[in-house]
Amino acid sequence: TGAEVKSCNCSCPKFLNMDPPCRTDLAHPASINCEMNKFSDMISWLAATDDSFRQVLAVDGELELFSRAWCVAEVAEAYMMGMKQLLKI
Repeated sequence: TGAEVKSCNCSCPKFLNMDPPCRTDLAHPASINCEMNKFSDMISWLAATDDSFRQVLAVDGELELFSRAWCVAEVAEAYMMGMKQLLKI
């Protein structure tokens, strides 16, 4: 939508995806301090270090989970990695 995402108003410092310092070993630089760009790294690490790790999709009755872009991205990322996924409605 192009709408700006507002951060919370707590006193903790905020870091966006392009705030330095950035990783340069990726196709697109990513801020090391940003907490919003770590899903792929985290899910890869969990899958690699725990053979029993699974993604459980706890879906609401109206299926609103699938209307949220970041949720769909996480489901797709885990699927592309070959991770076992369990759907709970």
